[in-house]
Amino acid sequence: MKMLLTVLLQLLITRFNFVTGTKCVVSRWKGWSDCEGSCEFAQRFRNRDVVRPPFPAKDGRTGEFVLSNCPHLYEVERCMPKACEEDEEANAERTPPIGSSKQLNVTKQEQQQMKRKKLAGIGIHAGRATRLECGSQNSNCCKIVRSACPYGAKPTSTLIRWYRKKDDQFCRPYRYAVCTDVNEGAFASENECLDACFSDVEKAVLPAFRII
Repeated sequence: MKMLLTVLLQLLITRFNFVTGTKCVVSRWKGWSDCEGSCEFAQRFRNRDVVRPPFPAKDGRTGEFVLSNCPHLYEVERCMPKACEEDEEANAERTPPIGSSKQLNVTKQEQQQMKRKKLAGIGIHAGRATRLECGSQNSNCCKIVRSACPYGAKPTSTLIRWYRKKDDQFCRPYRYAVCTDVNEGAFASENECLDACFSDVEKAVLPAFRII
């Protein structure tokens, strides 16, 4: 029966010179990941999967096959770690009323000291990046997080970069803080990450689409 349907479909395609395409079907968004990073720069992400890949449609005039694109599968946004929110609330309760410029200066100094303590507590120091969620011998496959550039300078911008979380079968996007004259090997594309962070055996079994 399946063979008969296949033959009939091929005859229709040949006779009328068309193929009806289908759209890419994706799942609903999964829940947001945990907020990861420092009190000055943190982010979270969510993703969805391809439920059914698109089927190409043939243009009857040109004879070319046109494939519809799948919607984006990742979303990344900045966030505030819960521990940082709790610290800010506690600081607000302990901060006395400010009645003079001298008290204002003291308060700012205390806040700066507390920020430095927070950063030290999670292992992020000025000018040095922290590599998180490392599950590969290649350190470039890790998520690179920093709060400051060398010599205390601030990052000039943030760019989307890719990393592999331990035991994941795909690479994840994240926002990488860019510093002038600093090259840490962060992957600019998903393909670069897949090529460097997966073994030959893993690459052989990775599907063309992540289908659930």
